[in-house]
Formats: sequence, C-alpha cells, structure tokens
Amino acid sequence: FNSFSAERDLNKEQKLGKKLSENIEKKHEVVEDSQKNLLIRQIGNKLAKVSELKGMNYHFKILNIEGPNAFSIPGGYIYVTYDLFDYIQSDDELAGILAHEIAHVIHNHALKQTRDNTKFTLLTILAVLLTREPDVGVLGKLTTITLLNQYSREYEEEADLTATDLLIKTGYNPVGFLTFLERLYTREMFKPEVNLGIFQTHPETENRINYVKDLLIEKGIDIDRRATTDYLKVNIKYIFEESFCTGIISIDNIPILNLSFPKSHEIYLKMIEATQNLDKF
Repeated sequence: FNSFSAERDLNKEQKLGKKLSENIEKKHEVVEDSQKNLLIRQIGNKLAKVSELKGMNYHFKILNIEGPNAFSIPGGYIYVTYDLFDYIQSDDELAGILAHEIAHVIHNHALKQTRDNTKFTLLTILAVLLTREPDVGVLGKLTTITLLNQYSREYEEEADLTATDLLIKTGYNPVGFLTFLERLYTREMFKPEVNLGIFQTHPETENRINYVKDLLIEKGIDIDRRATTDYLKVNIKYIFEESFCTGIISIDNIPILNLSFPKSHEIYLKMIEATQNLDKF
C-alpha cells in the first residue's frame, strides 16, 4: 500500500482520533446495545486483523443518529448508526460496510483528503489539530470529510478495492456491500423522503455501484445476490412417500406451489432440476 510512508505517524493519528471521538460522542449518544456492539466488534476486529497496516488500534461504536450511516475518523475509530441495522440483511452486508470504513483508515484517506483540500502536508495537519486550540478551518474540513464521506472518486475506489480484499481474506461474501448499496439506491429512488444519511443518492451513486460490480467480476466473484440478502429467498421442501414425491416451493417462507409426481416420472426429474435454478438471478 502507498499509505505506509515515512510521513505517517500512527501514534499521532490515534491521539487525534481520540480527541475527535470525544467531540463526536459529546454531540451524539453512544448506543449501549450489547448484542449489536458485540457483532460490529467481532466482524470489525476480524477484518482489521488481516490488514497490512499494523499498529493501529480499532474502535467500533454505534451512534444514535437518524438514518443509515457509517464513517471513520483518523486513529481507527469506526462509527455506524443504530438505524443502519434496519437496512442490512446479513452479516456479509455489515462486513462490507465496516471493511470499507477500515479501508479508509488503512489508506489514511481522511487526512489525505484534508491535505488535498488545504495543500498542507500530513504532518502539518496533525500538528495544527493536536494543539490545545486547533485550527478551526482545518478541523472543519476534516470533520466534513469524515462525517459526510466527502472523498474523491480515487479514494472511494481505493477503499472499495481494499475492502474487497479484506472480505475475501476473512471469508465474508463481498457481494454483501453491492446488495446493500443497491438496496439503498432503490429505496431512495422510490422513497425520496427517507433520510439515507451519507448514502443519500447523488449522481455518482449508480457509477459507484457499477464500479463495485465490475470489481467483483474482475476478482472472479460470483454475484449471487440471494446469498447476502433475505429478499425473495426461495426454499424447496421435498416430502417423499413410497412412490410419490411432493415438492413444496416457498418464497420468503410463503408456500406458493405444491407439485406431486411419481418418483420415476420424467417430470419429477425436471422439477428437481428446475427448482435448483429458482434461487439464482
């Protein structure tokens, strides 16, 4: 990674992260939901463990902010909102979101984007923000970048690439991040009144989805959306009798079709073959 340069000081980044996190948590309530906190920490730490960036301590927390949101700040602090859990449908989707934010930390994107916007060096930015009275202008730019995820396309794509590698290494299905983005994009299109936080649709969203999709194809990953979502999940239950077989086909646990045929019948064999393909799209 090009993020590991002589310019980088992880100790100062973590000091800055602690300072910023204290300000964030004064303004926004930290949710003490033991089950959800355990989940994000287990998934997050598993992902962070396989990162090539060593020496960074990660902190995963839930904030009581309206809308599905996730962001990271320097020093390994990753935040998700409580509302986010209403939108995710699997651990794979949550892992995709956390992996993306971890990737921003790995590549030091928040400070790099601040550097790009201010023309200060990374060390200068750290220095002015770690003083007792930090530069308000620089602090404002950094806060806006992190909370609103105002990263350049280059940084977003770099984060997507690294996140995909982290997911593959840890056994999570990378398709989860794609299905999550697609669902929020669809909801915003049909329900524009819903607050989607940082995932609010903008002209680049469709391009972002297409980039992630192309990235998965390039990595040789089968885009099986049903593997990471609950939507239109097809289940087939077979009841075998002496000479007959009944196949009960359900979608989202609602039975929609019963088929009974003699076991030796050609249609029975075709039914087995057909139902095996129902859960693919």
